[in-house]
Amino acid sequence: ITSLFFQSIEILLSRQSQSVVVVVRVQKLS
Repeated sequence: ITSLFFQSIEILLSRQSQSVVVVVRVQKLS
């Protein structure tokens, strides 16, 4: 159960980091 919990956290963190990277790229372009 804990492993699944950590996996879900990793997925959420990875998604957040990807969104942050996209925002940074957009800011650099603009």
